[in-house]
Amino acid sequence: MREAASRPAQRADPAKTEMRPAKRPSEFCAGAGAGRIPIIGRMEFIRDIHARKAAAGQPVVSFEFFPPKTEEGDRTLLEKTLPALKAAQPDYCSVTYGAGGGTREKTLMIVDRIQREHGLTTMCHLTCVNATVEELRGVLL
Repeated sequence: MREAASRPAQRADPAKTEMRPAKRPSEFCAGAGAGRIPIIGRMEFIRDIHARKAAAGQPVVSFEFFPPKTEEGDRTLLEKTLPALKAAQPDYCSVTYGAGGGTREKTLMIVDRIQREHGLTTMCHLTCVNATVEELRGVLL
């Protein structure tokens, strides 16, 4: 196994966030907002988190969130719920990204804020329920 995989994950410093233009919609799920992707410190790929934990014989802990429907719900998630759950030291989290389009923009905003403000690796969880092949292609390609 590579040496980098054995190092502990480094949490991001929001003050050291770089930005670069997004090239494809699927890049937004890496943690974008308004067409840009934050590159924060040394965020780990989800696959690398799983590999590192498997090599160490440790479980992977993650949380999944569904985008709240209101601005108050957003504040509660980002200012109260997430900080409380971070006490469990999750390895990453995911935010549901509906292929049908109902939660897309909200998901991207939440993923971006979790990574920038909380330094936690975050991904979009693409749901395919009631989505056509064309809709899924549009999201992934």
